[in-house]
Amino acid sequence: MAKDNRHSNNSFCNDSQLLYNDYETEFINGEGLLFDESYRLAHLPLVAPNHPRVIQTKSGTNYNAGTHEPVYSIVIPIYTEQLHSSAEFLKLYKELRASKISHKISWETFSERKSKLHATICGAISTEDPPAIEDKVFTKLREIGPVSFRIRGLFSGNINIGRLYLKVYPEQRAGTNMFHVLQQIFGTPITHLYVVGLFNFIDELDHEEARELEMLLNVWRDIEFLEMEIEELWILKSRDDLVLNGNVVQTIPIA
Repeated sequence: MAKDNRHSNNSFCNDSQLLYNDYETEFINGEGLLFDESYRLAHLPLVAPNHPRVIQTKSGTNYNAGTHEPVYSIVIPIYTEQLHSSAEFLKLYKELRASKISHKISWETFSERKSKLHATICGAISTEDPPAIEDKVFTKLREIGPVSFRIRGLFSGNINIGRLYLKVYPEQRAGTNMFHVLQQIFGTPITHLYVVGLFNFIDELDHEEARELEMLLNVWRDIEFLEMEIEELWILKSRDDLVLNGNVVQTIPIA
């Protein structure tokens, strides 16, 4: 699990070392927020299946009404009760609930996903069958011990436009991003962006709603919610990108 580590003296990666600023949603003055194709294909069919902009299938993909073949990923668990222990997160939640965009957020989906919140470290590491974790991987994980991270900032990206995230900032040891170390241990590509998918829109935003979202994002972009310490990872199996039809098939201790 992940422990609260907010009083540590750890060093963490910052925005200059990660890609959050490069992947933010671009808002155009006077225009609304329209879903992009990836959201319409992978997310919208799950949260608003009757929406006229749903893409049911697409040639070259295996998506069908938002579902696909089983995919296994290695992720950091994010426990809802720990988020709710953060006064700042509760403040953000209440602001969103009271906002003009509240009626366009799928609060039901957020409730369904409470036990499966996560940040992906190694995405789509295998399909059909779970990945085989060799003994040497467990040995290397024990050697590095628990890894810390911070959660801060509400985030909307330029891919999957229609979804809101929290940003994760990994621990840095001797100048090294510790999530990169985890990825190297599992032999998966190095990445520079780690997000917790939180809220999904069920309809596009008009220009006034888009302006309110932009202001919320600007206010909350650097607010820290939690500092945590990972003691285990999950292997998640899912047939959809929201892990509504999915479950934890294995826990991997790293302490």
